[in-house]
Amino acid sequence: MEKRFFHSLFLALFALLICSCTNSTSTVISFDSEEFDYNYNFLSLFYYKADSELGSKKDYKFSPDTVNYRKYPEVANVLVMYHEMSDLFTKYYPHVYYDYLTALLNASTAEKTPGMDVDSNLTVVHVYPNGSAADEGIKKGDVILSVDSIDLEGLYSRYTKLVDSSNASSFLISLVRGTDTLAKTVANETILLPTVFLDSINKIPVITVTEFTDSTNNPKGTAAEFKDVLEETDGATSTVIDLRGNGGGSVDVCEEMAKDLLPSGDTVIIQKSVGPNKAYTQQVSSVEFVKTTTNGIGKGRYYVLLLDSNSASCTEIFAAAITSNLKSPVVGTLSFGKGIGQYYVETPDQAYGAATALRFLDKNGESYHTYGIVPDFEITNSDSAMAKAVELAKNATYKRTARYGTSVISYWQQVKSKKLVSKNPFDLSSIKQGGAFKKICPAF
Repeated sequence: MEKRFFHSLFLALFALLICSCTNSTSTVISFDSEEFDYNYNFLSLFYYKADSELGSKKDYKFSPDTVNYRKYPEVANVLVMYHEMSDLFTKYYPHVYYDYLTALLNASTAEKTPGMDVDSNLTVVHVYPNGSAADEGIKKGDVILSVDSIDLEGLYSRYTKLVDSSNASSFLISLVRGTDTLAKTVANETILLPTVFLDSINKIPVITVTEFTDSTNNPKGTAAEFKDVLEETDGATSTVIDLRGNGGGSVDVCEEMAKDLLPSGDTVIIQKSVGPNKAYTQQVSSVEFVKTTTNGIGKGRYYVLLLDSNSASCTEIFAAAITSNLKSPVVGTLSFGKGIGQYYVETPDQAYGAATALRFLDKNGESYHTYGIVPDFEITNSDSAMAKAVELAKNATYKRTARYGTSVISYWQQVKSKKLVSKNPFDLSSIKQGGAFKKICPAF
């Protein structure tokens, strides 16, 4: 599951549309005027603080700070410009990162796997649709005894060593089902992973969502997986939704999923955005009230949400929609506090520009950005948090009383470093979350 989290984190952070914009990789060691002009126009039209922070072109073209970016002299002025924008997520990634980021962008939620998840007791907890384990009839609840005739002796670490890092094309799995011992040969194949998982604890459905994306084991993505699980649990009066470790993803996907739980006419989220006018000559602002138009298929249930510090962006959009409308309680720890979203674009130099252009408020016009969503029950231990969530779902009476934080989370107190960055100004690991994005290709 850890591998999936980091994959979704990177995918969420850098997800964008590869546009058919002009591509002409810069090779001359001098300021790239076309690249600079393109990025200046992009920021002036799409960066939400452009009016107060973006200066004139000459402020950056001839800035003495370009010496700080001497590793990338041809776009040093572009780097200075993005650095001067205070927003932590408004950044520029030079063309030397093109292949690396493109590989991340083109990678789907795929992994080489036998198509099942096994817990620490070697019990199968999830069987992936369309995976080899499902094809071979392995079922949830089966207990794994051996892999390729090697006795696991009940050790989960031995299972992971034999399976997770293996390049073998198949495994011979010995397992116990009831009183029967069965042998199954499962292929170790690369498949699109599911992102929604269904469990049951004390007869309460527990739905885990690992990311919000269009590219999953289901051809229609996370939203379709979620809808399938809601249909499978139709008739349940209470449900726990586990969003811990979910770094976000597509705004459209998380909004669609929130609608599945709400009645017609509810406001899912208020989205404030900036962008160009029709002539692409001036930045204009807009406010959209994202509303439900029909009753969601999960309407009427009692929901409990599980969040933690890695629950961010689209996860928080989803959570804010459910808590502000249904007063659903939250268990776990304070969420990440990212109530903004970015537009991403590929530039003429085969580089990437990102500008924060979106802000999200709950239905009451309140913001969790930089503050996070406060849990009603703060519980750091994972198992204890789940137990409390199930207890609340079982009783189905508690209404949310907590709100959003009142102090700015330490992450959001950071400022962009002013130190010399001649070695590498792009510590990709420094940004913990990034998953709320829209896809664009500016017409300039």
